[in-house]
Amino acid sequence: MSSKTKLALQYDPLPRNPNLRSKSERNYRDSCKSLFVLFLIFLACAPIAYGLATLIVFVTGEGNTAPDVTTTTENYSTTKMAATSSKPQHPNAASCGKRVVGYFTEWEANDVTEKQLEKLTHVIYLFLGIENGTATLGEGKTEKRFLDLKSKARSIKSDLKVMIGLGGHSQSSRFAPLVSDPEKRKVFIDSIANFIDEHYLDGVEIFWYWSYKPDKLNHLKFVRELRQRLNDLKNQRKRAEDYIISIIVPPSISKMNDGYSIVPFYGTFWRNASFPLEDDSDDIWKPMDSAKGPFAVRWNELDRNGWEKENAKFHEKSKTSYIWLPETKHFLTFENERSLKEKAKYIKNHNIGGFLTWAIDQDDEENTLLNVVSSADICSGKDKNVVEYLCV
Repeated sequence: MSSKTKLALQYDPLPRNPNLRSKSERNYRDSCKSLFVLFLIFLACAPIAYGLATLIVFVTGEGNTAPDVTTTTENYSTTKMAATSSKPQHPNAASCGKRVVGYFTEWEANDVTEKQLEKLTHVIYLFLGIENGTATLGEGKTEKRFLDLKSKARSIKSDLKVMIGLGGHSQSSRFAPLVSDPEKRKVFIDSIANFIDEHYLDGVEIFWYWSYKPDKLNHLKFVRELRQRLNDLKNQRKRAEDYIISIIVPPSISKMNDGYSIVPFYGTFWRNASFPLEDDSDDIWKPMDSAKGPFAVRWNELDRNGWEKENAKFHEKSKTSYIWLPETKHFLTFENERSLKEKAKYIKNHNIGGFLTWAIDQDDEENTLLNVVSSADICSGKDKNVVEYLCV
């Protein structure tokens, strides 16, 4: 037998014996019929299965999109953005060069979310400390929250700028001794630039809150030399954009040429507040003779602390939301959806640079306040470098 014959016998799918071949052919035809019947069943059942799956997704809400939900309170509405798998939504302010800046802090409990970051143009982490003449990131919770913020910020598809805040209320007194000495000032500036470079940040906010007139010249030298150092770093890294320097200073040493409307995501209240100073028709005016406070309460803790937001009144003259409890003599002022919309109008009318929110980790799980801020129309159509606001 030739090698070709052996190969043919080896791969012949049906036996050579006629009886066996006939039986195998019948089995083969029966198998084909069975497969054909199964195919028909599949064609009949597939549309039914698809319809049931669609119904289940609709009922449970486990799809990629969900309808917007609108709630109305105090003659204003808040739209809660539906979760989608599309590209992140940028704040309206970004379309005209305005800013929606959000602070994220080291001390709060709530973690930052991608949804919050998508609603900002800039996020600033508070705070980088000042230790032994250098800018230093704390350990433990401080470091963990910073790294989490940085990771989530870089994961979203947006032009979000990530910055670090330096100083703060408790460490502002450490600036003056450092910046008044040229050598110490250089070491301090180098540590700031190195931190920005190490963590691929977009800039720094100098939170020198307690800066006084005698510090004015050294303050100016510090910012000017920091700018030069960051410009050198920009050229070294072949970075397209300038590093950002933002400063927080008292108005006594600075004139504002660009700025923000600062909106706290917390309320301020007093205990043992007296009756209205003028008349019962205007509860917001209170003398502070025997009042104890002010105390702060976060927006996301108002309800659990007994402040029912739906009972808030609105003071038209000051555009302020407030709650007055005559039974306990407690008086609270705070930002809510309505007051934020009024601030948005003010920003637009006076061509101010944007919103600065303190702080996004004090908002509620639905991002109620941040939704209002990020969706507000604050584009005036005017030259963004001309601010029609006098800081007095």
